[in-house]
Amino acid sequence: MNLSPHNRIIYLLPAFGTNSKLFSEFHLEGFDLKILEWIQPLQDENISSYASRLIDIYQMKENNYLLGVSFGGMVAVEIDKLITTQKTILISSIKNKYEKPNLFSFLKFGNNYKIISPKLMKKGLFITRPFFGKNKLGYEQFKSTFLEQDDVFLQWGLQQAVLWENERMPKNFIHIHGDKDPLFPITRIRDKIIIKGGNHNMMKERRVEIHSILSLLL
Repeated sequence: MNLSPHNRIIYLLPAFGTNSKLFSEFHLEGFDLKILEWIQPLQDENISSYASRLIDIYQMKENNYLLGVSFGGMVAVEIDKLITTQKTILISSIKNKYEKPNLFSFLKFGNNYKIISPKLMKKGLFITRPFFGKNKLGYEQFKSTFLEQDDVFLQWGLQQAVLWENERMPKNFIHIHGDKDPLFPITRIRDKIIIKGGNHNMMKERRVEIHSILSLLL
């Protein structure tokens, strides 16, 4: 099915601890960008159910595009299981459990992730500083946004990321990944387009290159 530029929609999912501001400078000619904000998870809700509610709340239409950054990419993979998409685009993310970093295995062992409370996450944000390379302003902007995030969502999101056991690859995907990503090491990532020197904050720092890649491929 070929879509005209007038009805091509990209649904954008931000990274964990961020919001729609992540995409404030992002655009793609010929596409209608629909930015999703994180919704409050229900008690004991899994990531699949959460993805289903996002589809309903945002009235997501089939045969369009998904773009997810980091944890947003994982949620995009779950949405891809539930509706037909033209393409699922992952940036600084993972596609299945085989690409998960050793850090997640450590946090899963003995339920170590339960020790990390939202309060501790917010106090320990300095450990994410390497995600931003030399971009001090980018880190300060992320820090400001993260500190505003809802504690229930932060606790839920960490658990879902650590326990994610997806084995299925998206049907049609583009995976853009930086070779200097400290959270999701590129050695574990299959079938990717590499941005040299890209770190985990590529959506902001390398948006011009990401835009060029997507403009060429979509």
